[in-house]
Amino acid sequence: MHEWLFRTMRLSEQNRNPIESEFFNPDDAIGALVREAVQNSLDAVDTENGSDAIRVRFYISCDSDALTKEKSNEWLAGLDRHLTAAGIDEPWNGSSRMGFVTVEDFGTRGLCGDPTAARKSELGETRQDFYYFWRNIGITGKTGSQLGSWGLGKAVYASASRIRSMFGLTVRSNDPERTLLMGQAATGIHELTDLEGKTSQHDAYGFFGVFGQRDDPHFATPIYEVDVIARFREQFKLSRDGQPGLSLVIPFPSFDLADEEALRQFVLATIKHYAYPILAKQLEVEIATPSSSVSLKDQDSLITTLSQIEWHKDESEKEKIEHLILLALWALEESDPYRITLERENNKRASWDEITFPGDELAKCQERFGKREYIAIRVPVLVRVKDGDNYQSHFDVYLGQEESITGSICHFIRQGLTISEVPGPETSGIVGLVIVEDARLAELMREAENPAHTRWQPGSKRLKQRFTGGPDRVRLVTSAPRALLKMLLATAEKADTDLLAEFFPDVDPDAMLPKEKGGKSKGTKKKLGEVVVPPPTPSPLKLTKSKGGFSYVRDPAVPLTKRNFRIRVGYDCTIGNPFKNWEKFDFRLHKLPIRVDVTDGAVVKCEDNRLAARIDSDAFRLSVSGFSPERDVAVSSLEWLVEEEDES
Repeated sequence: MHEWLFRTMRLSEQNRNPIESEFFNPDDAIGALVREAVQNSLDAVDTENGSDAIRVRFYISCDSDALTKEKSNEWLAGLDRHLTAAGIDEPWNGSSRMGFVTVEDFGTRGLCGDPTAARKSELGETRQDFYYFWRNIGITGKTGSQLGSWGLGKAVYASASRIRSMFGLTVRSNDPERTLLMGQAATGIHELTDLEGKTSQHDAYGFFGVFGQRDDPHFATPIYEVDVIARFREQFKLSRDGQPGLSLVIPFPSFDLADEEALRQFVLATIKHYAYPILAKQLEVEIATPSSSVSLKDQDSLITTLSQIEWHKDESEKEKIEHLILLALWALEESDPYRITLERENNKRASWDEITFPGDELAKCQERFGKREYIAIRVPVLVRVKDGDNYQSHFDVYLGQEESITGSICHFIRQGLTISEVPGPETSGIVGLVIVEDARLAELMREAENPAHTRWQPGSKRLKQRFTGGPDRVRLVTSAPRALLKMLLATAEKADTDLLAEFFPDVDPDAMLPKEKGGKSKGTKKKLGEVVVPPPTPSPLKLTKSKGGFSYVRDPAVPLTKRNFRIRVGYDCTIGNPFKNWEKFDFRLHKLPIRVDVTDGAVVKCEDNRLAARIDSDAFRLSVSGFSPERDVAVSSLEWLVEEEDES
């Protein structure tokens, strides 16, 4: 018999609730689901059996294909009381039908490995995807440059469900005769009281499957029964019929299943995150509802869908994505002759100060870029593995100018996966692609990703553990568009100092001479009409920097006219504005490890990288600490506020 079962916890066990969902933005549930599902599928491509591209299918039940309560009972048996005990509302109470989203991949190998293995010591030499998918949280079997590495990504599926549950059906390439079905829920630790009044505590994770196959009565093994599998396939509208791969079902999704809107959101998320591998013919995505479907598999289908879909509030982004697609198509065109490789002066350092254009290529690039032609630049990088070898690697940057777009759009892509929250250049009218395809650098960048695979974090502990100079290489990649634009937009000509000479009197040559020791200028008298720059106005607060922080101390000698002030903080950077380049994974002033201490004053507002404070007396002191000791902290000039002014 198949059912849901949660393990009864022993008194000696530590209480630990699931926290994986905290890594994912609940307001972007569809985007996170699309990103994670396709990423996992790209990782599982069945290259041994000749698959070059994969196909991913999303099916949205909407209301018309939602399961009745009678049908859903078979798949939810035993789950309701655990959800109630965990404080999760039961959405199937009353007349509610069970809507769902099905995610399937084809051209992949499925969850191979021993489905009864419970410990790593029981694993064989072959792939053990089943073990890592169902038996682990925070542990992954992915290696090298595979797209995911945290072992947390599957939390997206349960997080996208109002009942924190998911089902998985798989056909494996090494065992095509059997189809396996299991389910998992992540509800949180909870207590149940039986009919005799005895209370027992249950684990946060429960499973749907067959129990009693091993010594542990709570150990779940998959369902193999052909008739159960057939009902599951039919009711949840699976299209898999013996082909290897994985089909996932998310019951009671946390987002709206209205027909047209759900379809639109899935299409937009797919185009946003995976336009490049679709254009490269590495990926096909089908999104279907009971009444319509969209297929994104090549240039024509992508551009047609882009023009037909309703963008609503996203309309301003449509033109940017269209230009990005044009740039991507050019980048994928191997016949274009203008692709250059930069030179690196220092083989071990990863700094833009050490990277130059060969010969006269910079001037050629500037000319081409000025004519609004695309340019392609390959940037060399030395990947240095700790306790291992060094590898020559690279990444590619594609840039273009489009006058018609406001702002800029730049996608950073690692082996087909768009890292969506890396900031691009601030220069308006710029379209860009940064492609990390080489396996060595891709492996390094993977170690710098957050669990949601939306950001690259130079301070990643795993990155520093595995690679020498890893943070510098991450910054080299993320700052590439800004650094290259600075080179491309810099004027190559020497300034003409005589251009307006006839309109201005001769300059006193002595005025430009350096000062002698002691502060006196070489030369004699001040000239008539000479502009004298006044000394800077003293500040009522003195700024003192220290390793890992800074302090403001009141200077009683300087009169205080206003008591409220505001500052911004960022990590200093060689390219761009440190405050505009600040990102949430650098630090947040209102969260540990940052510590803010005030004496004889108060913090009025502290959020992200902004802080506003009030001075109450001449003994005022503000200390901020906890920054990375390896980074230089930049603090903006004081902005004085009237007391009634909104510090936001």
